[in-house]
Amino acid sequence: MICALCGGKLKEGKTEFIFRVKEEIVVIKNVPALICERCGESYVTPDVSKRIDKIMESYHEGKCTVKRISACEISL
Repeated sequence: MICALCGGKLKEGKTEFIFRVKEEIVVIKNVPALICERCGESYVTPDVSKRIDKIMESYHEGKCTVKRISACEISL
């Protein structure tokens, strides 16, 4: 498979998804993905996407166990 952005080769790996929910940042780690060896763009399967949706649904319902991390926000 090749990357839709740069034409590089995709390989299996793990990535992170980062979402902003109101004033909070949510990071989902160890997401299985195909990752471009050239530009780093990541692609997930429909099944992985559904798993991410379920995690976010649990998060919104307050049913998700989370580890708090510190973050900084800087404006340009």
